[in-house]
Amino acid sequence: MYKNILVPLDNSNLSISTVGEAIKFARSLGSRLLFFTAQPDYGSTNDGGLERIMEPEGYAANAAGDARGILAKAEVAAHAAGVECSSETVTSDRPYQAILDAADRSGCDLIFIDSLIKSVA
Repeated sequence: MYKNILVPLDNSNLSISTVGEAIKFARSLGSRLLFFTAQPDYGSTNDGGLERIMEPEGYAANAAGDARGILAKAEVAAHAAGVECSSETVTSDRPYQAILDAADRSGCDLIFIDSLIKSVA
């Protein structure tokens, strides 16, 4: 069935539940997970451009954004559950395209995305 699953993440509460569900799903199939995040180009913002000149060390940390933390937490959870995983981050202002490109590049046969559907009363 599915052997290599891409799990796109961001810094939302929904991503936290997605990690847990993806881990359960992958464990039930014996699949491998690739946690992925696409972050905007911080250097193209006014703040990023100024910080690159004034404080290069701070710029590098801010350019990495929250991606490292998001992916590290997901990897720790997967390893604790005995699920093989890796992670990847790219800079892109088109996250949907970055997700598709990562799935193709990594040979993923499924993209595991959770959704939040609100009912209107």
